[in-house]
Formats: sequence, structure tokens, C-alpha cells
Amino acid sequence: MECPKCRALQFRGETLSCCGKGSVSVPLPEVPDVLHRAICQPAVLNRIRVYNMALSMASTGHQNLSPSYGMFVLGGKTYHRIAAQFAHPSAPPGFAQIYILDTAAATQRRLDVFPARPGVPLLNADILAELHELLVMHNPWIGQYRSAGRDPAPELHWSSCGSINIDGMGLGAISDGSGPRHIILRHSGDDIGFTSIDDAHPLYHPLAYVLLFPTGALGWCCGLSRVNNELESIGTLTLHKWARFLMMRRSGGLSHLQSCASLASEFWCDVWAQVESRNLAFVRRAATQSQIRNSHFAAVDDAIDRNAALGQVGTPVWLPASFVGSAKWYRGLFHDAMMLPTLYQFPDLFITMTCNPRWEEITSNIPVGADAQDFPDIVARVFYAKWMALLHDIVEGMIFGRVLAFCWRIEWQFRGWPHVHCMIILARKLLTAQQIDGVVSAEIPDPSLHPELFQMVTEFMMHGPFCGDTVPAARCHQDDPLNCKYRYPKALQPTTALCSGHFPLYRRRGLHSAQVRGHQVSDEWVVPHNALLLMRYRCHINVEICGQLKVIKYCFKYVFKAPDYATVCLDEIDHFISSRVLSAGEAVWRILGLKLHQEYPPVQRLDIHLPRHQRVTFDAADAPIAVRSSIRQLTTTLLQWFLLNDRDPAARLLLYAELPGVRVGASSRARV
Repeated sequence: MECPKCRALQFRGETLSCCGKGSVSVPLPEVPDVLHRAICQPAVLNRIRVYNMALSMASTGHQNLSPSYGMFVLGGKTYHRIAAQFAHPSAPPGFAQIYILDTAAATQRRLDVFPARPGVPLLNADILAELHELLVMHNPWIGQYRSAGRDPAPELHWSSCGSINIDGMGLGAISDGSGPRHIILRHSGDDIGFTSIDDAHPLYHPLAYVLLFPTGALGWCCGLSRVNNELESIGTLTLHKWARFLMMRRSGGLSHLQSCASLASEFWCDVWAQVESRNLAFVRRAATQSQIRNSHFAAVDDAIDRNAALGQVGTPVWLPASFVGSAKWYRGLFHDAMMLPTLYQFPDLFITMTCNPRWEEITSNIPVGADAQDFPDIVARVFYAKWMALLHDIVEGMIFGRVLAFCWRIEWQFRGWPHVHCMIILARKLLTAQQIDGVVSAEIPDPSLHPELFQMVTEFMMHGPFCGDTVPAARCHQDDPLNCKYRYPKALQPTTALCSGHFPLYRRRGLHSAQVRGHQVSDEWVVPHNALLLMRYRCHINVEICGQLKVIKYCFKYVFKAPDYATVCLDEIDHFISSRVLSAGEAVWRILGLKLHQEYPPVQRLDIHLPRHQRVTFDAADAPIAVRSSIRQLTTTLLQWFLLNDRDPAARLLLYAELPGVRVGASSRARV
């Protein structure tokens, strides 16, 4: 499918907002073929992030948590540095200063900055020299900088980017954690003055990601607008929508930015970190954090009666539960999910589905020989469509029987692949070993009778690296050096046995064995699965039976667990930024606007409280009379529910009415 407005390509059934029905239009400047080929040659793409750091005019700093076998992962705060116009007499040139040197000297300086290390080869001098000369030729900012650097003028004025000027380019400093991440610029010369630009400046992206924007195309800034058919402004073009427009694939092939592999992944991470920092700046506003306080209605009312200082009542608002990804947000989802068993009894199935990077829909939409980890946008879109199709099979196809309720949540492995955890509540419970055997298998199938299923099980459903005396797996022995935390290998079991407080002991008769990754293994290593789902979706799909209270509480907490925090935090916003781990997979998922979770039936949270003990917010600086008037006008969902029941007798039956049949929705029927 192709969008008639912006020519964005979408899979069948996708409903992504690519251009806001034509209101978003970002010019995509053409990169000369000679420059594109030089940047996208295999020798550069394999280490493009390092080449970009060596050639960039500004630096984006962060804690790089990327594993050696996965997507780019950003951790903690980000900050930016930019070099002074003139190098200090006693210091070697850095960043943009290097461009003032001739090609040979600039190449040698970059090799000195990025020397060879054990396991990290030296950058190619010929490639550095070629890219240096091409960027000088095609990037206007580099040309302006070189001209200014050879001029005796004490300051550099960049006025080519509209009304925003950069005066006196200089050395940068660490930025704030939330809000516009300021880049501090210092004048060169004896008079050390300071000025600043934030990461919304249109030059930030072309300076920091010089290989993504090799012709100096301007990045996002606050002044961009969305337009209607008459080209009239209809609102601000946010960074989120700007990035989504650039991320979408269009007819005509990959854009230059989309062809830059791991550097594009780093760019998407930085963009989403920028979006989050601006959202957190709104939360951190003085009107919210310094003056707005939270307390019980009765406490505020009593404080007004005794003329107490309102600034001492209640607590400040920090990071609210509405902020996606916060610990309070996860806690709210957990409470929502735990409401489902109160109405529909215990869940029956606990399903985990993990992305298969070798899916044909992924490999056919990336360059031949490329690594899927460098194209997290395609990975996200294909996985989401596959998961919606699988959920459609379970809920509307009823392959396990009629579904009463479900909840699911998306997560990302440390190496970047998305996976989903799902809890399913069935109308017909799985109570016997025979019923469980009809749904879940933990055995290697007969290779002569079911050769394709045998291949799927041995490829996707074997626990490995194999734990034990043969090849200990470090990731399985983090808590206990002697035992696998997943309790593999499992004991052989002639029949399925139900256990109180644990998952069932699935049937593992050891009838067949297989050669997997150089080891002869049998049923002890098989992960429980469903043969139909495995054959249809050809990826890791773990299916477990959960019918005991202890197992259910574990599963719900596992599905909706918050990020681990091991420190006491005094500033929730700063702690959230410092502790976050943002993979490229999650960044593109959030930019594309894909769903992170779903509960059915949807849960409406009621603010449960005693009379006069509802939570209220107030401005401690206001007059007591005004505060009392404002808090009396505040209401809660519980109070409104009481009012609805009082005026509408039919509403009193809603809690006990039979809910309509479960439907996943049109978007969930999307198939790749």
C-alpha cells in the first residue's frame, strides 16, 4: 500500500500515521551519488558510527550500553559538545577544528583520536581522506567554518539558518537532563562570554550526524509547522512527527539516512531521548513541581481552617503515573491487569513471542546481506503485524477456545529484539493433563512424521546455550553459579503432572533426540510451545499453562515489571533519565506510535477513597479562600460513578452485565 499524500509504503493492514493526511512534509535533499556511495560502502557501514564521530563537527555523548551482538542501546543522560572556532595553542584540534587542517593533517589527527585497540582495528586512512574531501566539497557548513577559521576575525557568525544565529562558536559543556538540552558555546579570545543553543537548533543534527546529513540539510527546530491543502499553518510540527516522516519507507528505495545502518539507529535513539527530555521538561515546570502539591481533601481543608501554611501540606508532584515508562505507569498497568481475574477467574495461558530477524518480510525489505539489527524500523513494523495476527488467531480464531479476557505488553531484549508477554483467560479451563497435552508440547517431534515441525522446534524452541557441565551459560547463572535460573535441563516426565503453586510438569518422554549447535539433546531442553502457532509464525513462541494463584501473581508481575532501581531517588525525573536504557528497537517503536500494551476488557480506574479523602492538587501560593474554592470543584471518577448510579438506575446493572464478545479490532487483523 502507498500513501497518496507522501508515497509512504505500508504493509497490508497497517494504519501508521505517516504524514498526518498530508499536513507533514519534510524535504528530503538529494545526496550526490559519489558522496552516497562513499558513505554507504561496506567498509564504512561496518564502522559508520566511529567514522561519524571522527568526522563530526559536534559530539553527542551518552552511556553506550550496546552489546556486541545487538542493536544500538543508549543509557542515561545525553549531552553535546562542540569545538571552539580556534584550537588552543597548547591543545590539539578537535571536532570541527580538524576541518581547518589540510587533508593529510586532518586524517592523521583523526587517527590519533581513534587509535587501534585490542579487538578494534584502526580506521582506514584512505577512507577518512576521501570522506574529508567530499564533505568539504558538498557540506556548506564545513566550507563556512574553514573560511572563518582562516580569517583573523575573533568570532564566527552563522546566520544562514533563518533568524537563529550562532555567535562565537566555542567549547561545549554537559547539558541538562530534561528540557532543551543546551549546548554551551564559548567565545574564542580573551573575553570569555557564554551563549547557548539547544538541541532544537536546526544545525544540531547536521553538525552531530555529519554522515547522515552530508550536504548540511537542516534538522528539526521549534519553528516548523504543519500545513493544510492551502499551505496554511495548522499547528506545530513536533520532533516526534518529523522523525516519523523521515523513518517511513517510500517508493524509490531507501533514503540516504535509512541506508546508514547503525548510525541511523543511534540517531533514532537520540531523537527519542530528545522527545522524552522535552516531555519531562513540561512535567518539571515550576507551576507543576514547585507550587502544585498533592494531598487529601480533608488535610487541605483542615489546614485552611487552622490558618496553617499550605506549603507544608502534602507532597510535591514528581513524575506522574501518566508518563509512559515510569515506575508508577507500570504499577498502574499491573493493577489494571490484576482486575481481570477478579471477574473472569485465573488466566489459563502465558504466552511469550520473540521476533525472528530471519522472517521473509524483514529480509526482503532490507539490503541484501545487511543485518536486520541495523533496520529496527522494519523489525518493529513486521513484529507488530505478526503479533496482531497471532492475537487475532487466538481471540477471534479461538484456536484455544473462546477467550474471555487478555492483557499483553511489549518488551525489548537487551540486544534489541522486541518480544511480547501475553496472559489469556479462556472460557473453558484447562484442568486435566490430557487437555494440557492438547495445547502445549515440550517434546521433540518425530523427524520422520513431522520433519518441518522438527526443524522449527530444534531451531526456535531449544534452551541454549546449553546449561550444565557441557557449556555453562553466563546469562542463566547470574543469580546461582551452579544452577540455571530457568531450571534446565528438565527431568524426563512420562505424563504431564499438575503442581500446586508451580507451572505443570509437562510430558517429556525422551522419544527423539536432535543435534543442535553441536550438542546431542533430547526433550530435557525443549521449551514448552504450541505446534500450530510455531508452524504458522516460525519464531520463538513459549506457551505455558498457568492456573495456580502463585504462578498468576508471578506472571502478572513479570509482564508489568518496572525497570530495576537499586538506589533511593530524591528526584524522580532525574533518576528516570539517569537509569533508563533505551534501545534502537524501543526508540523506533515509540516514534512509529505502535501500541505498547493492551487489556481487554478495558479497565476504567476509579479513584477509591473514603469521604473527604480524595486526592486533590492545589497551588500553595494561592490565597486559602481560592484554594478551598478550587478543591471543592475537583471531582474523582468514584464520585462521578456514584452520581451516575444515583441518576440512572440502568447504570447500577453495568458491573454485573455480561460484557460483549471479545474483538481485537481491525488493526489487529493486519497480516504481513
